[in-house]
Amino acid sequence: MTKVDEVLDWFRIPASILGPNSILQFEPLWTFTQSTSLKKFTISVGGATIFTRTWYAKTAEAPMIILANRNSLTSQITPYSDGYMSGGIWKPATFTIDFTLNQIVEFRGYRENSNDSLNLEYYRVLHLVGD
Repeated sequence: MTKVDEVLDWFRIPASILGPNSILQFEPLWTFTQSTSLKKFTISVGGATIFTRTWYAKTAEAPMIILANRNSLTSQITPYSDGYMSGGIWKPATFTIDFTLNQIVEFRGYRENSNDSLNLEYYRVLHLVGD
């Protein structure tokens, strides 16, 4: 049993293509073997992990992740910390990704057991233009 941590796909966001109030919406679909072995999924932007989820006995993960610039190209917020919430005691995650520079987006997958499958079936990333 060998652990596998791999980049499943990536793309580059060109410098200054986002506005100070732009929003990025990520919609990936990961599928994987149903087993008791750990599987972990992450999305990172510019080296900052904006989403991570760990599963054991499930077969798919299809989240929607929002990353919004906060009237700046170097300050972002996401409306949840670990899942979808409509209320409660939680603190939104914040980031300091510098979108005046080129930034790499990575979709990663980690399998505790190399015999398990883990696939990024597709993803969609929307850029909602802000001023």
